[in-house]
Amino acid sequence: MSAPHLEGPVSQFSPAPLSSNAPGAGVSTRLVPLTGLRFFAALHIFVFHIAAMPSMEELQTMMQQNSPEAAAANAEKRAEREVTASGEAMAAAAVTEISPRLETSASSAETLPSSPPGSTQEEKPAANSPEAMAAEMQNRGLYAVLPKPLSRFLQRGYLSTGLFFMLSGFVLAYLYLDRDGHQMVGNREFWLNRVARLYPLHLLMLLFLIPMAVAMLSFMPSNSLWGIPVSKPVFGFLTGLMSVFLVQAWCPEAALTWNFATWALSAVAFFYLVFPAVVRFLQRQSRTTLWILFWLMPVLNLIPTLIFLWKGEGGPAGFGFWSELVMRTPLFWLPHFVMAIILCRLFQITRHDMRWVQPGDRTGWRPSLGDLAALVIIMVSITPDEVFSRWFGLQGKPPNFILRHGFMCPIYAVFLYELAQNRGVVARLLSHPWCETLGEASFGIFIFQGPLIFPSMMLFGLVTPGLKSIVEKFTEDPQGVSSTLEVLRVAFTVLMVIGLALLSVRYFEKPVARRLKKRWGLSSAGG
Repeated sequence: MSAPHLEGPVSQFSPAPLSSNAPGAGVSTRLVPLTGLRFFAALHIFVFHIAAMPSMEELQTMMQQNSPEAAAANAEKRAEREVTASGEAMAAAAVTEISPRLETSASSAETLPSSPPGSTQEEKPAANSPEAMAAEMQNRGLYAVLPKPLSRFLQRGYLSTGLFFMLSGFVLAYLYLDRDGHQMVGNREFWLNRVARLYPLHLLMLLFLIPMAVAMLSFMPSNSLWGIPVSKPVFGFLTGLMSVFLVQAWCPEAALTWNFATWALSAVAFFYLVFPAVVRFLQRQSRTTLWILFWLMPVLNLIPTLIFLWKGEGGPAGFGFWSELVMRTPLFWLPHFVMAIILCRLFQITRHDMRWVQPGDRTGWRPSLGDLAALVIIMVSITPDEVFSRWFGLQGKPPNFILRHGFMCPIYAVFLYELAQNRGVVARLLSHPWCETLGEASFGIFIFQGPLIFPSMMLFGLVTPGLKSIVEKFTEDPQGVSSTLEVLRVAFTVLMVIGLALLSVRYFEKPVARRLKKRWGLSSAGG
């Protein structure tokens, strides 16, 4: 699931090009490709979330199954099955004791509720196991329609989470540190600038979600919070309070409640809180120590994952609370953020000293190391899970934990460094004005995706009959009709969210941030 890059557009906070007698004269200080990258990373995460969404009919069925009445009925049925199974087992044991030579036929064996110990019958994966969930995802929604490589690329949308966390650290260091690595503004001004950027839209969406809270919470992976079931109003109140203060990611049971994507916002809020302390610590380190810390960060990021995979059994217990703990806890993502700050320090990437930019045409079509890094990211994204499971020796466990928690960090570091220098084909493409405009709306894309899932489904449901009749004119294959409608559903949702995000950044986010900064006496620029 998803992570935000929470700065305004990099160009918005950058000064004019340096004077002709300054180092790096004539080179723009705007990191435009990174702004464009924000959009595509946000889109990758967004489509990853909505591509496997069920239809409205399936959602209604899920809500009925998750209701308290259905849960009680299911518990009663399970109790009846256990009693029946116990009775059948006792009867079978009595028959065997009376007639030892009696042979049980295959047909009678099939009626038994479970296979006896030591049976060689193939066991199906648990319904909540990662293998079962991955198989279900691959055969649902847009994933079942697209070619396998493209489907796998979208299913790896979780990889862009780490990229966003690194992008956030990189740009913060660029905006707020001077050429010697000191923070240029006081802690109060830094934190209030971040609040002005984060909170208005976040709080607005929480208010918007209140009418849908009951329906949304019924789909949460956790069925209780500290023993409080989802069905209780206090569950919604407590998780909502956590979301308001952006601490929900620290509690696995609450991480994905309310606006589910804001678990990443919770992590970034923690990064902002510790940013001044991290900067002071790094500023005192030698260049050699910085290099050691740079390569140590991915290792630190992988430690919780490796412990989890080593200890986890792979069933519902192993991949429930503990998987959420590893995937969401902000402290476990901090190395991504710190590694990007160290990258800026090592190469003195600052808007106050452009000597880190090499002379020459930085927006040409000549391939660069950044283009190679982009290719590696794509290849990792389309490679089947089985390949990584063999490479990492995971014995069938999903590789997503290792891929997103440390493995990709060095590749992302190369990618960001090359984009910052405007080198390569990818940098040229991401520097297009449309990419910059869409990049400014990336926070809106991130924040709107959860609240707009239900409304977009209902709106698309209204036009589905008309679209279906049009599609049927071009194909008589029912599967083809279904596939086309699925593509249209995702496209409709994406365009709806992007359009709203563009309106939001222009007419709500920027004006509100300016008013808050003026009221609090802050500088107009983020740095």
